[in-house]
Amino acid sequence: MQDISLLKRSRGALGPKSSNIKVSNKRSKKIGEYYNKFNTGGESFDVMEQWYEKYAPTSVADVAIHKKKLSDVRCSLEAMLSGQCDQRMLLLTGPAGCSKSTVVKLLSDELVPKYRACGGLKIRRSLAADSTYIEYDNDITDVSPMDSFGDFLQQARYKIGSNLSVILVEELPNVFHDETRLRYNKFMMQWLHADIPLPPLVLCITECELPSNSKTFSLDTSFVTETIFSKDVLSHPLLTRIKFNPINATLITTRLKYIANCEKSQFTKMKWKRLGSFIKELAAGPGDIRSAIYMLQFWCYSTGDGNLLSPRETSLNYFHAIGKVIYGSKDDTDEQTITKLMDTENLISDTFRLGILENYSKFNNENLPLTAAVEIVDALSEGDIIQDASSILNQYTEYMIRRVRYTFSNLHEEHSHHGKAAFPREWKVRDLQNQFHNESEAFSMIEFYKYGIYPGFKDVAMYLGYYAPLIRDAKNFSKKSLEYIINNLQDKVEINAIKQKYKCTIEVDEATDYLQRIGGPIGSVGADSDMLTRKFQSTNKLYLELRRKQALASLKIEHQIDIALLGQENDSADGEDLKDDPIEDSSPEEYTLDDDSLYEILSQRPLKGPPRSNATTNKLQITHDESLSDSDIENL
Repeated sequence: MQDISLLKRSRGALGPKSSNIKVSNKRSKKIGEYYNKFNTGGESFDVMEQWYEKYAPTSVADVAIHKKKLSDVRCSLEAMLSGQCDQRMLLLTGPAGCSKSTVVKLLSDELVPKYRACGGLKIRRSLAADSTYIEYDNDITDVSPMDSFGDFLQQARYKIGSNLSVILVEELPNVFHDETRLRYNKFMMQWLHADIPLPPLVLCITECELPSNSKTFSLDTSFVTETIFSKDVLSHPLLTRIKFNPINATLITTRLKYIANCEKSQFTKMKWKRLGSFIKELAAGPGDIRSAIYMLQFWCYSTGDGNLLSPRETSLNYFHAIGKVIYGSKDDTDEQTITKLMDTENLISDTFRLGILENYSKFNNENLPLTAAVEIVDALSEGDIIQDASSILNQYTEYMIRRVRYTFSNLHEEHSHHGKAAFPREWKVRDLQNQFHNESEAFSMIEFYKYGIYPGFKDVAMYLGYYAPLIRDAKNFSKKSLEYIINNLQDKVEINAIKQKYKCTIEVDEATDYLQRIGGPIGSVGADSDMLTRKFQSTNKLYLELRRKQALASLKIEHQIDIALLGQENDSADGEDLKDDPIEDSSPEEYTLDDDSLYEILSQRPLKGPPRSNATTNKLQITHDESLSDSDIENL
């Protein structure tokens, strides 16, 4: 069988093997080493053909991606190749394994031959047709990464005409270095501002959140597009950005079942019986289809009794872990309890210690001696002091758990029932903080694309987050009165004069603008026994978010800029034909109209009845002139 180092790969999708995708095999070697480490017999992984390469797609139709997202990428790339638009850069962002680069490579194979200029020697045309995209690889040179990247872009400028190719960049230089990141953004600006024709440049950025206790938003904690690129690059009119979602469970399940059926002979009877539950576990993961295929093949060839390898089954859930510390276990010794706790992933987060702090007083129906409470709080405090920021010093976490567990084990339980467990309030506070950050970013985007002003986060937090919605809410009320008056006027000149004078009031739109305080009203935060349920947003607020997202999409079309919308469409995991479902938001007509919406509709209806006489018109005109005095309008 072909050696793994000679195999070609395709990221994030499934199907038959592609013939035109060439990248490094570092990931292949790592998974092979991991397999050989735990495999006690059977075939060595380095001589097996990996399934994610064996079943890589050969056409766009085979890619595991939503049809609407595929259509967006196709339209943008084809417009750049044909020269129908001025866009020079396509930015694809999203998590790992969501088919970003796979779509670009297969679309390049399909579209580039159509738009390559005719003419020249036939032998040169045949050679040029062998490659439809040029991919940057920083491992093939001994020079510095930035010099290599600059040389790559300089040479890629000539991939036009009969040599037309898509320039694909997946691997980034060390953008954690400030000077390197500045040079990288400089190269991007030079490409966007070049005064010569250039081939399409496609950047595929895999975003991820890095675990950290830091409260700041920077490249050190969030490897996302906003921390890699400057505002000048992201807001440039010649750049189009398309966000990718994690692949939904339905598509992952369908592809994994297809591969499993093709490789049925490789599964043991025990594992084939448990295949359905294992695929379900994989599909419920982070939406990385490449990793799901890795896990499926690893599980297929591994030895053992057929137990699932998913970490979800071996880890304790949050409240179960807290209960193990506070109440212990009737079936396990303290040593076994501590061992199981140290294997769970819940200890990574400091919310676990906060959970113990929130629930320790409920032991023995809240009859806890003061000395024991002091001992427990002291242990938690010491754990916070000596806990390393990177969560590396696990022995100190174990010390804290053992000390708390020892304190509880020495207490006498007089009651068989304890208080109901509650998730720490700190989690809710952080969730509300994240909500405020998200709404602040959305508010700034609306201000920029609608009003031409981009407020910073500090300005939003200090005053704009409260006063801007308050002022716009008052203007929105005035707008309804103005619309009612304007709809009853006959003089177009006067109507235009009123619209011009009160333009800032009329342009307020409750479907786009925030009319309530950013982050929601100020209120108290209490403990909750439900960790996953989030009830911070009412149904009406969710409806407004959908309408605001639609309005932002309209602003995007109006400005010819693909902006970062408030959120991404959520692909449902139900139904076998999900791939054909539209991902556009539901139209407002599908919702029940509230009183304000009915008032707005009624105010926009023309008055019924016979045409007014001149006297009646003059009388109405005089009445309207009185109601439109400056002082009255301002009081609205």
